[in-house]
Amino acid sequence: MWTAEALGVVIVNKPKKKLPEPANVAGILLFALSGIFMSLALFFASQTVLAPFLLNLFVSNALFAHFINHEAFDWRVDGVVTFFVGLGMSLCAAFAPKETHNLTDSEMVELYKSISFVIFSAVVGSFIFIMWLAKRSLREMQKVDALLDGGSFKSSLLHMSYGALAGALGGVNVTLTKSTFTLMVGQFNDGGVLGVLASPLIWCISFTLVFTYVLQLKSMADGLEKISAVVVLSTQCVTEEVVVSLGGLLYFQDYKQMDPKQWSFFLTGNFVAVISVIILTHFKLRREDERKNSGDDRIPIAPGTKPQRREDSYSLIIADAEQEQLILTSEPNTPDSQG
Repeated sequence: MWTAEALGVVIVNKPKKKLPEPANVAGILLFALSGIFMSLALFFASQTVLAPFLLNLFVSNALFAHFINHEAFDWRVDGVVTFFVGLGMSLCAAFAPKETHNLTDSEMVELYKSISFVIFSAVVGSFIFIMWLAKRSLREMQKVDALLDGGSFKSSLLHMSYGALAGALGGVNVTLTKSTFTLMVGQFNDGGVLGVLASPLIWCISFTLVFTYVLQLKSMADGLEKISAVVVLSTQCVTEEVVVSLGGLLYFQDYKQMDPKQWSFFLTGNFVAVISVIILTHFKLRREDERKNSGDDRIPIAPGTKPQRREDSYSLIIADAEQEQLILTSEPNTPDSQG
């Protein structure tokens, strides 16, 4: 027999289709469960009191990356900053309004006529539009301006716009979810199941909720594909927490339930938590920059663990193809005894 190479035959080795790894499946299931639990919490608690706990997404990401993936986590720095994030969230939870809302269609419409709702809609809507416009404009500039690939202000703004847009849409999504549940309970108490199904406002808000959720996922996926996950996650968490807090205070008018003492502790806790997340992001980005400047493409790991090389699915496919090609070309290029 002759080898394929001796016959001049080019063999294209297609990568085998691999089943999802158990860790990936578990991650997707946990992500879905987290959304379900967050939604259920909105049934029983004020949106304002739940808002600071959204920062747990970034903090838990750093902790689980350390314990599961063995990524580096400096307990003297990252641990202290994480403690202050928890302290800020605890202050917010202790002094935020605890009363939830159950509103009918007519009561919700009256809420939409208030000045606070107009302010919330104008501020958040303008922010979403500005972030979308900035991302679109800067992406067009990036095609012709090499400076946007460096550490310039425009480059930083482009990177932050991905997470900020996803976070703002996520904050609106949480607020609309709370609105839907509030209306469902209020309409059920007022007219039973038929009262819920016959509510045009519930259907309108529900469709808007699905739309904003899809936009949030798309913006998040775009950011994770193009820039550092640290920047996307941190910017999203901070922006979403601020928008959800504004939704509770202005959309549902929780500010009316707070006295000056509650305001002072709530704002202080929010400030401490947000600044701590920003500081934690700064340290993680600095470690990434140091690793890139040194030419090290390995994941920063904790001492005593085996180094892991950061490879995406494309590079793994290329590595498999190269390995198969190496085996093919190592065969002798002469006919065997049966030829």
